[in-house]
Amino acid sequence: MPSPLTEHHGLLLSRAGVVTADGHDLGPVVDLYFDDLTGQPTWATVRAATPALPSGSPGRLALVPLRSATYSRGVLRVVAIAEQVAGVPALPSGDHLGGLDERRLLAHYGLTAPADPATVPQAPAARTAEAGSDGPAGQELTPA
Repeated sequence: MPSPLTEHHGLLLSRAGVVTADGHDLGPVVDLYFDDLTGQPTWATVRAATPALPSGSPGRLALVPLRSATYSRGVLRVVAIAEQVAGVPALPSGDHLGGLDERRLLAHYGLTAPADPATVPQAPAARTAEAGSDGPAGQELTPA
């Protein structure tokens, strides 16, 4: 059964094959981009073949969104369609995706930017340390 993506999927995703919503196989994940604040995988880099490239050419690198993507048995299914991936704007240089570049990519894929965590009311932590435990009371525990 496909599962939603979490930070724990990083190693699995780095070896996954990517399939678009319309069933096109994009090949394996080349690289992953993680959200600076949440640590969640948010974008995957794939080699996107385009009609201008000769048959058998490795293609150019393209970012695909991982929002609403699922992973099951070595296959990463993304909500983007092949046409969107083929027309995606060029990758920014460097190993970090800046806010402007990310907004441009989100617009290309028809997605909205996530809410700014600073403006969203925070829900209580799902699990907190109790007084006298290894951490201070109220501190959120995260798996190592």
